[in-house]
Amino acid sequence: MNRAQIEALITKLEAATEGSRALSDEVLLTCGWQRSNHQDRRSCYWTSPDGRTHSRRPDPTRSLDDAVTLVPEGWLWSVGVQNTHKRTGPSAFIWKPDVKAQFIEAATPALALCIAALKARLVQAEAG
Repeated sequence: MNRAQIEALITKLEAATEGSRALSDEVLLTCGWQRSNHQDRRSCYWTSPDGRTHSRRPDPTRSLDDAVTLVPEGWLWSVGVQNTHKRTGPSAFIWKPDVKAQFIEAATPALALCIAALKARLVQAEAG
């Protein structure tokens, strides 16, 4: 995916009120996962960017455990609830020692971390 497509996906995730299978599939494919093309959905499997095959379908927009796997190597992250006079809600921080931290707010912690992981990938792509 190119930068504009990733930014469009980030916008979609920021507007979402909850995660979904469709959003999760889009995030996974954007992050380099591959889906098998079996006719029977019950025998469908996913292959992660490192080549490992998974029979369980990851759901990163609804599962924080699955969202964590999308954070690029070398990046640090934190998920919590932002509680200020301006806003209260799920948020994520993502940073790397030599890169400015990104603060993300979203409807759920998993969505926030998916957005953070995608933004980190954009930063990596810019750095070359």
